[in-house]
Order: sequence, then structure tokens, then C-alpha cells
Amino acid sequence: MKEEFILQFADFRSLDMVKTLSDKLRREIVEILITDLDDSKGKVIKVPWDKESYSVDDILHHIIAHKIHHIGQ
Repeated sequence: MKEEFILQFADFRSLDMVKTLSDKLRREIVEILITDLDDSKGKVIKVPWDKESYSVDDILHHIIAHKIHHIGQ
């Protein structure tokens, strides 16, 4: 898995910048799903902006639900 990182809202001032970021992250997510998914099963992730820990499955479910939400927009 990749290291987590925090995006800064101010770094994406235009729709084109957001679209470019979305395309980049989509490619990275697909690559993880294809290559690293089995190795990540059961792994727990702790992020600095939350007190909770999350399983890789929880994170993947969130990503999928978030993507479906944006497709609906």
C-alpha cells in the first residue's frame, strides 16, 4: 500500500486541476485493486486526522461509495 497523504484544498483551484487529480487517483486505485489487494486483506490503517483505525476493506468500501456518489452528481 502507499503512504497516506493529505491534499490541500487550496492546491486545486480549477475544475481542470480537480479532474487531473481525479484521473491520477483513479489510476492509482485501480493499480492497487489489481496488484496489492490480497496482500492488504486484514491490514489496519491509522490516519493522522482521525482517532479511529480502519481496515483496508472499510477504506475500499468508502472509496467505492464515494465514487458512486460522484458519478450520481
